[in-house]
Amino acid sequence: KQWYQRRVRGNNQHPIAMSFYICVRRAKDTIFIKIDENTLVSDIKAVVSGLLKMKADDMQMAYGKDTLEDNKKLSTYGMKSDLTESYDPYVIFLSSKAQGKVPTADVVPYSEPEEVPEVLRCN
Repeated sequence: KQWYQRRVRGNNQHPIAMSFYICVRRAKDTIFIKIDENTLVSDIKAVVSGLLKMKADDMQMAYGKDTLEDNKKLSTYGMKSDLTESYDPYVIFLSSKAQGKVPTADVVPYSEPEEVPEVLRCN
């Protein structure tokens, strides 16, 4: 589907759909996507399904404690461009409906870097 921004024309003030970043996490996969507030959850599933080779109908997405429904916009769940930055995107968790798990259960935490040896420290 095509995503677009509505533009301001003359004296008619039309709202401009602002874009922001989301992070979709599943197991060891992390996908960053730039989208706008009016994007439907089904559109995100379509993008992710192409990248992960997973059927969109098989996907279950969650944001916080909410399970995302296909026919709703991200703004319904409080995801707005003025509340986030590119370095701190909204995190959406993804799992397969067939597994029947909570989406956050599949995510592998990021690795922690090793401690810098004292010889190499600046202090």
